[in-house]
Amino acid sequence: MIFAIDNETKTVKVIDPSAKMVTFSTMLAQAPDYVRWVESTHEIWVTMPQNPGVQVTNPEIEVLTVPDNGAPVHAADITFPATGPEALFIDNQRGRGYTNNGFGGNTYSVDLKTRKVVETWKNGCAALTVDLEFDDAHGFLMVACAAGSMTVLDTANGGKQLGQAMVGQGVDICAYNPTLRHMYLASQGSMDLSVVGISAAGVATKLGVIPTAMGAQMVASDEYGNAWVVDPNAGRVLKVHDTYPATP
Repeated sequence: MIFAIDNETKTVKVIDPSAKMVTFSTMLAQAPDYVRWVESTHEIWVTMPQNPGVQVTNPEIEVLTVPDNGAPVHAADITFPATGPEALFIDNQRGRGYTNNGFGGNTYSVDLKTRKVVETWKNGCAALTVDLEFDDAHGFLMVACAAGSMTVLDTANGGKQLGQAMVGQGVDICAYNPTLRHMYLASQGSMDLSVVGISAAGVATKLGVIPTAMGAQMVASDEYGNAWVVDPNAGRVLKVHDTYPATP
């Protein structure tokens, strides 16, 4: 099944890809931002932050249980200080969910079973914290700052800051290739894609930049060494092949 959020109707929808149809829909408490499946508890977590794109009264993560054959059901609310939970990564191996405080410079570690914030870490962002990616092999959390930086946090050691790299301003959705150990951060300010290597010690090294397009700030990656950057003004997706060697 696929879980999709609809910001306009404030719903989460269950999509059956085989039948190519929406099978169930559930009203959410507030306007959603991110949705993630939690395999270990068979729940979906939906973030509801306060930011220019999504306005809510009480910043939170809404937790919904998913029955075998039925609509998702509200189970709990995990509340956060303003401006609330920005981005979300689920670490089933360690039983944690990671999210950021949008303008607070903090990253939170949330226990998946108790649904409680168990650790709060400084993430190195002076203004808006946006996306985060995770290196499962080493437990490194890479946190992106819209102002133009990326910090590596060690989740096993109290969120210790291991490394940082400076990139162009206007970063938003980033991506990570765990095989190459490369982070991809697209800057709408400098109109380029920064490739940052993450070493086994958590050191972040900027390997290079590749020109993209005006307004491009969202990127995804695949297992073939490609980064895919959204060009919003031209209505296209740019394919960037990563030719840098894997980071040891």
